[in-house]
Parts: sequence; C-alpha cells; structure tokens
Amino acid sequence: MGPTARGLRAGLAGRALLPGALLGLGLLRLGGGEALAGHAGLLGWWSAWSGGAVLLAGAAAGQEGAGLLSAAGSLAAAGLVVRLATTPEDWLIQGLLWVAASGLALAVSLLPWERLVRDPRIPTCVTLVALILPLVVGSAAGGARAWLRAGPLQLQPVELAKVGAILLLAGRLGLAPPGSASHGISEPSGPLPARELVWLALLWSGFAGALVAQRDLGGAALVALLLPAGLLLAGYPARVPLGALLLAGGAGLLLLGLYPHALARVEGMRALWRLETAGAYQLWQGLASLALGGLWGRPGGFGDGLAVPAGATDLPLAVVAPGAGLVAVWGILYLQWSIVARGLGMAETAEGAARLLTGLVAVLWGLETLLPTAGWLGLAPLTGLPLPLVSRGGSALVAHGVLLGWLLWGARQRLGGAGARAG
Repeated sequence: MGPTARGLRAGLAGRALLPGALLGLGLLRLGGGEALAGHAGLLGWWSAWSGGAVLLAGAAAGQEGAGLLSAAGSLAAAGLVVRLATTPEDWLIQGLLWVAASGLALAVSLLPWERLVRDPRIPTCVTLVALILPLVVGSAAGGARAWLRAGPLQLQPVELAKVGAILLLAGRLGLAPPGSASHGISEPSGPLPARELVWLALLWSGFAGALVAQRDLGGAALVALLLPAGLLLAGYPARVPLGALLLAGGAGLLLLGLYPHALARVEGMRALWRLETAGAYQLWQGLASLALGGLWGRPGGFGDGLAVPAGATDLPLAVVAPGAGLVAVWGILYLQWSIVARGLGMAETAEGAARLLTGLVAVLWGLETLLPTAGWLGLAPLTGLPLPLVSRGGSALVAHGVLLGWLLWGARQRLGGAGARAG
C-alpha cells in the first residue's frame, strides 16, 4: 500500500471517529466524567452507527461523501447534547432520529434521481398536500398553524414541502426543454418557455401563500427564495431571479403588518438595538448565553440555556455557548458551512438537474444556518427556523436526511464522472 492510499485510509478513519469523539467531548462538558460514564451505552452505539455510516458514504461517494456524513454526524452530536441539556428524558428519540436520518440519506443517495426528477407531478402533489394539510387539520404553536399532532406525535409538514419544492425546481428548471435533442441529466438546461415559467411562478406563489396562511412567514420566505436561486442556477439572466427576489421581498413587507406575532419579532430586534429590555427578553438571554460561556465555556454551563425560551428549537446555539463556549459555536457553524460549500462545489461542476438539485440543497442549508444564527445575534428577526441537525425537531431532522442524501448522490455523480474522465 502506497503512502497516498494510507493517507486516504487514515483520513477516512478520522472522519468516521469524529462524530463519536465530539459527542464524548459534549458529554464531558455537560456533566464531566459522571455524565460520560452514565451515557457510555449511548456513546458506544451512537458512535458505532455514525462511524459505520461515514464508512459506507466513503465507499459509495469517496472522501467527499465521507466528509459530508462526518460533518452531519458531528452536527447531530451537538444536537444530541442540546437535547440532553434541555429535555434529557427524550435523548433516545433524538439519537434514533439521527439513525433514521443518516440511514435515509444513504438510501436516497442510491436512487436514480437522473430519472426521478423528470416527472414533476409527484413533487408537486407532495408539496401541495404538505402545505394544505396543516390548514385543514393542523394546530397552532408559536403563532403559526403549521403542526399536525396525534397524541404524543407531532409533525411539521413544511419540512417535507421544502424537499418537494427542491425536487420540483430541479425537474422543471434543470432538464433540457421539450423538443431538444437530448434529455440527459448531464445536458445543459435551457430556459423554459415563457408560458411554463409563468405557470411555475404562479405555482410558487401558491406554495408561499399556503405558508403565509399558516402564519409561518419564516418558512414562506425560505420557500420563496428557492425560486430565484433556482433561476440563477439554471442560467437565467440575472434580471430574472432579481425580479423574482424583489417581488417576493415586496410581498413579504406588505404581509408583515397583517401578522402581530411577526411584527413582535421585528420589534424585538429593534428593541435590542435600542438597548431596551422590554420586548427583547429572548434576544437578551441569547446574547447573555454567549457572554456566560466566553471562549471555552464552563463545565455544567449547559443548564444556563434553560433560561432561554425555546432554546432547544429556536436558539440551540444559546444552549451550547454557556457550556462549550464560542469555540464550539464556531465549530458548529464551520461544520454547517462545510456542508454548504461542498454542495455549492458540486453545483459548480455539475450540469442540468444535478446542478439544480445539489445547488438548491446548499442554498436552503445555508439559509437555514444563517437566519437562526442572525436571529440569535439580534441581526435579524427570530424566525423559529430549525438549525440543521442541531435544533430539536424530528420532522426537520428526517427532511435533512433526504437533503443530505441528495448531496451524497451528487458526490457519487461527480466521483463517477471523474473516474470516467480518468479512464
């Protein structure tokens, strides 16, 4: 075995060990050696599963696939520590959700998406059902009617709708137009006829409108932003996605005044910058968590996160910061960015629907990281959006398993293309 092969094996082994190592460090910061010993079983099976998943991803998609799943597993480790700090009785659910999400990612990466993206009917129906169902039988939480509940089980269908929306855009914008010489996934996409583009814009307005009707303005903004991002990735002139972006932004500003809970979040951000405590309690507590943790955090400091309302969902970094410090926050954001950067890199070298699928996943993942972090720092209104793989929320974790699977699929496509060129 040559030095290059040994280096690759060592790198793969390091990536496989990283999620478990970070979970162990998190347990030490959470409660010292006692917490580590008390959760030795959890650490053992969770690390074994995560490491095995990384090795499987590496076998299927090379070093890039292993890096993706290693970063995702490390973020899931942070999410598990957040759950242990806030609702320790539910740690098993969080651990099993990661098992389901990572297993789903591996399965999704093996499907023939080069064919599946061509039929827009399934993602359109899935997205519409996921958006309309909460309006009919949903229940309200945090000002938004976006939840389905059945006893102890609860589901947020908007997470499924985001997945369907990305698949729909990849199919409509990423394939060569009807009547062209080829319909392969590696062929450059061409602009849709004006009639089809108008139809897509109207459909997208319906998607965003359903989320507005649920009073989920954060989710509506995310879904609305996917359309201009898709147009840009598909190669449309900049004026087309810019026009879509301006229309979406104008509609959002007009609708903001109709929803008191959304206005309250904007006022909370403004109150923070005016140094007023009234109306900005959660934001002040979030910033206090950063100050309490300092650079390295304080052992046992995770308990301070309990003072932040909805910390495990809206502000998970405010739970991490007191116990593990700014270093851990930087680490989480770096891991998130590494996933986004890999997705953008795949989109840059891919063509057709593969470019749309991987690029839109990267855009969505980046926005879901940027907006909650900006909200925590008082740079944007709080949205209630989950921080990928870290926030508490089963629907979001499983949906991100699908998104991660698409990135693994993109890594497999790129690895196969590189092998074909080398051959």
